Amino acid sequence: MNKLILIVALFGAAFAINTINLSKQELNDEQKLWKFHVIQRNFNKLHSTSILDKLMPTDMFSDSWPEVKINNYMDAQYYGPISLGSPPQNFQVIFDTGSSNLWVPSSACFSASCLLHTKFKAKQSTTYQNLNTTWEIQYGSGGVKGDWASDIVDLAGLTTRVQFGLATKEEGISFIAAKFDGICGFGWQAISVNNVTPVFNALYQAGQVKENSFSFYLTPNGGQAGSSLVLGGVNPAYATTGFTYYPVSLKAWWTLNATSVTLGNRTISLNTVIVDTGTSVIVGTPDIVTALTVGIPSAPNCSEINSYPNLSFNIGGNTWMLTPQDYILKETILGQTQCVLGIMGLELPPALGNSFILGDAFLHKYYSHYDFTGNGRVGFALANDNPSLEAHKPETVAWI
Repeated sequence: MNKLILIVALFGAAFAINTINLSKQELNDEQKLWKFHVIQRNFNKLHSTSILDKLMPTDMFSDSWPEVKINNYMDAQYYGPISLGSPPQNFQVIFDTGSSNLWVPSSACFSASCLLHTKFKAKQSTTYQNLNTTWEIQYGSGGVKGDWASDIVDLAGLTTRVQFGLATKEEGISFIAAKFDGICGFGWQAISVNNVTPVFNALYQAGQVKENSFSFYLTPNGGQAGSSLVLGGVNPAYATTGFTYYPVSLKAWWTLNATSVTLGNRTISLNTVIVDTGTSVIVGTPDIVTALTVGIPSAPNCSEINSYPNLSFNIGGNTWMLTPQDYILKETILGQTQCVLGIMGLELPPALGNSFILGDAFLHKYYSHYDFTGNGRVGFALANDNPSLEAHKPETVAWI
């Protein structure tokens, strides 16, 4: 597992819908493990949900929602802009559906990683409030800690006051090499540290976003422009089909009930899948991944990619398929093309049963929509490789 993570790391060494251009940054293994811990810790507090009995309102489909344009760095880091304070101070953050807090480095942080990134200067903001409380996120080999603060956030021109973390200490080499300054979580409030209201929820509660949903469109190639976070709904230009929706089964991450995963002639039963923009690969428990990927090396020969089978997930009776070109990552470094299997084994909370995390290797192919309405749901549509072309208008929506 560590070897595979290292290879991946080397690849990475409103009332109108708002779109944010994203740059891509994968969270490291310690950060993922912390998120797993949070889910497990909160599992007994969470309740499974029932299927919603209505389709998404048609006004969630628009080509004028606010968007944040996202940067895609070598298919391993997706990050985009956010501002804090008055006057605004600009940061680059990961927009992560697998966590729920916003934090950026503080000017009081003198860790090596802080010195290499943009820091929030509290004294320069006329609207800053020190909340006189501290927070800490501990990872396996380091962590982040700091102070809670309150100030005005600006995301794609949408503004409100939010509570966020100012990191005064960052430990771990992953933060030094990161293209991002901090993290902005888009998960459910149940996994938010100190139960702080997540940024998107705060914007919706303040009336800045008309519809209580957002969507991610991720370009498939490192350095490719066009990735976006759409606030308030979906932009139909990013889809070539209608959306199929599934109810959220555990309101922590964006968790869906699933039936099975198939790779070639091997099929394994599943209980759940988690849709996570903060993970660049597809992640399953080690025993399942080992059994599923027999005969496929962790570093496949790039010239043999076409010989490998398709990978598919059965969710709600629908098959969501990836070709080997989708789940085998390919990068050219110093003139040398290298390939790595984008399916990784990692221990997940036993309470989730047989589970997979559908990270960016899956989300490159499928435009994803996250809807807080009712008990929550997630929708997938086939992504448009060329959004500049006329897109399919999703007049019909399937609800599973």
